[in-house]
Amino acid sequence: MTKVTVKWYNPKKGFGFVRPEEGLPDAFLHVSAVEARGLDRLPEGTQLTCTLIEGPKGWEVQTIDAVLEVPEPSCAADPETLNEGLTGVVKFFNAYKGFGFVTRDSDQADVFVHVRTLEQCGLFDLVEGQTVRMTVSEGPKGLQADVVAVVAEPERPTGPLLRWRAAYALGDPETDAEHRELVTLVNSLHDRWAANAGRDEIARLFDRLLASAVCHMDREDGRWGRGAGEPLAASRWRWLKDMTDFRSRHLAAPRPPRFTEDMAEFLRAWVTAHILAEVGSQPRVVGATAAAGS
Repeated sequence: MTKVTVKWYNPKKGFGFVRPEEGLPDAFLHVSAVEARGLDRLPEGTQLTCTLIEGPKGWEVQTIDAVLEVPEPSCAADPETLNEGLTGVVKFFNAYKGFGFVTRDSDQADVFVHVRTLEQCGLFDLVEGQTVRMTVSEGPKGLQADVVAVVAEPERPTGPLLRWRAAYALGDPETDAEHRELVTLVNSLHDRWAANAGRDEIARLFDRLLASAVCHMDREDGRWGRGAGEPLAASRWRWLKDMTDFRSRHLAAPRPPRFTEDMAEFLRAWVTAHILAEVGSQPRVVGATAAAGS
């Protein structure tokens, strides 16, 4: 085992580097080794004992055997000690790229925030819409945050993403039941992702939604006698691919990105586009509006 010091580790990127004490070159640290130890964050300066191996691209951490010391945050990020006037709202923060911006309340100026600054203050991420208190200085490229503390979380809308409406009811019991199930599954995915659920849970919800959509489309094609070559059938399978691509794009990293309003709008539009297209392509059954409220 070798004693090492964490140079940097970014859980969004899924890797980092450690500096061995035995004169070896810096060793690559993959997220799999971190998570195997039951960890999710490793601040700069954390001391570990690791088993190192020499791989095809250089030294790398095979296992983390022990956590020896975790440094205390190096900046005084207690909100009570920060200047009351320097508050702002997170405009965006990309942990993968390692930076973001906060819009200062006093003059709407954008203040640059680096991930290293967050780590020194005991933070590892910021969420769009959070209220922060900070100290600010003039850096080489403009205003930059030197100390950051989160003082308020963004307000989240209450209630489900999507509610069943009369306009969604075709009046065919099987079709309407399947459409309701899609709405329920989209709402579940939205709620858990917005609550910062883990990647595995979000992946399972995606898979349930996609499996339900595939079964539903197969049944609809049989129900309405659609052939594979018909334009509507082809467009509906493209609709399924849109969700598959959305899943792949947002679950590519070890940790899913923070849920945003753009993601919510995609989910909302995805399910309603299919339902309304189906309602528009088939004659509505008498009593469909009444059935919608049941």
